[in-house]
Amino acid sequence: MVMEMHERFGLMTRDEAPVPLTGVRVDGAIAGRTAKVSIRQRFENRENNPIEAVYKFPMPEGSSVCGFVVSSGDRILRGKVEERDEAFRIYDDALARGDGAYLLDEERPNIFTLSVGNVLPGHVVEIEISYVTTLESNGNEVRFFLPTTISPRYVPADMPDENGIPVRALVNPGFRLDVPYGLQLHLDIAGKDEIGGIECPSHAVRTSYGDHAISVEFSSDTVAMDRDFVLTITRAKGFENAGYSFTDDEHGYVQIDFSPRLEGVNGGRTGPAEVIFMLDCSGSMSGPSIEQAKKALEVFLRGMSAGTRFNIYRFGSSFEKVFTSSVAYSPDTLNRALGRLALIDADLGGTELLRPLMDIYQIAAPSEGTRSIILLTDGQVGNESEMLDLVKRDSRTRLFTVGIGYGPNEYLVRQLARVSGGALEMVAPGERIEPKVLRLFNKVMKGAVESLVIDWGARVEQAPLRPTVHDGECVSLFARIPGGLFRPDAVNLHGMVEGKAVAWEVPVRPVEGVEAALPLLWARARISDLEEGVVSGEGSRQGYRKEKAVENEIVALAKQYGILSRDTSFVTVESRTDAQKTGAEIELRKVPSMLTRGWGGVGERVMASPTVQFDAAPACFRFVTDAHLSGECASVPLESVNRRAIRRREPGGAFDQADRLPVLLATQTADGGFAVESDYQAKRLGLAMVALRNAASGMANGGNDPFKLLCAAVILAVLEHDFADSRDEGSAVTEKSRKWLKDEIARLSPTVSGEPLEDWAKAYVEGIAA
Repeated sequence: MVMEMHERFGLMTRDEAPVPLTGVRVDGAIAGRTAKVSIRQRFENRENNPIEAVYKFPMPEGSSVCGFVVSSGDRILRGKVEERDEAFRIYDDALARGDGAYLLDEERPNIFTLSVGNVLPGHVVEIEISYVTTLESNGNEVRFFLPTTISPRYVPADMPDENGIPVRALVNPGFRLDVPYGLQLHLDIAGKDEIGGIECPSHAVRTSYGDHAISVEFSSDTVAMDRDFVLTITRAKGFENAGYSFTDDEHGYVQIDFSPRLEGVNGGRTGPAEVIFMLDCSGSMSGPSIEQAKKALEVFLRGMSAGTRFNIYRFGSSFEKVFTSSVAYSPDTLNRALGRLALIDADLGGTELLRPLMDIYQIAAPSEGTRSIILLTDGQVGNESEMLDLVKRDSRTRLFTVGIGYGPNEYLVRQLARVSGGALEMVAPGERIEPKVLRLFNKVMKGAVESLVIDWGARVEQAPLRPTVHDGECVSLFARIPGGLFRPDAVNLHGMVEGKAVAWEVPVRPVEGVEAALPLLWARARISDLEEGVVSGEGSRQGYRKEKAVENEIVALAKQYGILSRDTSFVTVESRTDAQKTGAEIELRKVPSMLTRGWGGVGERVMASPTVQFDAAPACFRFVTDAHLSGECASVPLESVNRRAIRRREPGGAFDQADRLPVLLATQTADGGFAVESDYQAKRLGLAMVALRNAASGMANGGNDPFKLLCAAVILAVLEHDFADSRDEGSAVTEKSRKWLKDEIARLSPTVSGEPLEDWAKAYVEGIAA
């Protein structure tokens, strides 16, 4: 049935018209943690009447969209930032006059709508959109992220319209399993000598080396826009605390890149009093996403400490709890949780995230200690603001998110972590999930720098106003100095880590150049604070007046710095002579977006099929056929679609080094020991069961379970020897095991062949490694 329908469809819009978007090209320059990116979109009218092309597409949330240039024939038009309603009026009036008009609008911080109005027959228009952004970094790893498609967003049926438009229409473009346009890419990465490695888990790429930079391109000329592009740049060394200053004619600006190391600062931390896991089991998580999420959750569960209260929610159109209420962590509750986890699948329909969050937040956090929520999801929802408003109200609950899949909702998962004081990890298919999960677990257990105060040396406008900084991650803090006359040589930061006062001094050096991004990055950070309700001072207590004042400030900043916001749009008009204008009616052409790869478990064979539409709760999707266009629809349940097969190695097959880490961690028991239960499991660990049994039987002072004691010593030695690069990240998840082994050795003084157990285990591991 799928192939028959594919043969009947060309590369058309839903009404059988040609798709006007013919190609997308991205060019970018990466220097340290900053990227400057331009996106070129080429539109062609191959019809006999003028058209208006409307295209929804993603960009990274938090980026400063600062350029909008239109090439129409031999004319170059530069967009201007206007208040949103005014921009729409300018656009509509131009179309009514018969002129060309071009509008860029923000629906969400990561979803944009481009309107290319009154394109004449045979005419070609190219749109260039530019943005600057700071890149996510942890330790010596920098992540360049480029979303290319919008995954279908679940919108609750009772969600009110926005400005008279259904939310579903604002956040969801038309979706197809194939589109006629593709993506080209070229990136230049500065500082060649400082780069230790480059990895692209999402696409096949080729690299070339210049005198000072490394260039990255796709291996093929174009690629399908069905997944996010992810590039991981490993530097020879991690980022140090550093500051930069820049002065223009009106202001001075300072940027602080702050990357604290908290090792040893909070040695007494015991972790949160309560941990609640939320696992997205909606249909969009089917396939590789749910498998990755379950692996991550098992690592978290096995690393928890005795006595910590915990629970697991799984959610979709409805939600379920493993326990009626949170229970104390123990061998029994761990086994019950793991048993339920093994049976979980992505079979709960649409992503209704708000209701389980409300169920959690209606119960107060523990009076002693904090509560952490760990959310594993692709975040495909359209009611982000309701969830963010809920999370902001509870200062004693931190939300940590793991964004999973080929096209997760970056804005939601990042902002939930940001407003709650938590942290985020993004995991694309093809990336190893274990290092990221270990890193996030470390942040859950270690806490963050709290009550951070920055002494800029002068009265400044700081953004973000309330930063949260976790161990090892690098965040950028910005300040605008009125007048621009003062340039600090250093900035002092003060904060609390687990009740202990900590201070840092960060040197500041000036940067020059007319294209310095610092003013744009400050303006975007300040606007983000305003959009999320983070403002300084009380101001008016009248809600409407306060809201209007914030809106006015957003508009003023956006226009001053020429950047996009939720209250402003880019617009430009192509004035035409009477001879160029046409009296024909302009026909609307909505450009379809390619369905995200792996969405709902859709396999590669289906990806070559025709247009699909999605219900609000996507328990099924519908292939659009001639019958559907006439009002009839053939529905195909998700379960009947050919899903991508998850590749699994057969018993006895070879396992590479990275494959061993999750297997090692999966042997950790609730009390802190390790349990190797079969020859096959031992082989996967790179160990020999017979040798382990023989050594345990000959152990002196081994206590009641010498084999468990010996396994703990050996596996911890393996982690230390073979995974030294992950030592910092893995220290939190194995902390209870190290403590358990230390206590048992102090109590029993065990030996093997006359050697202390730990010495024997270390020698054994070094021997099998050789």
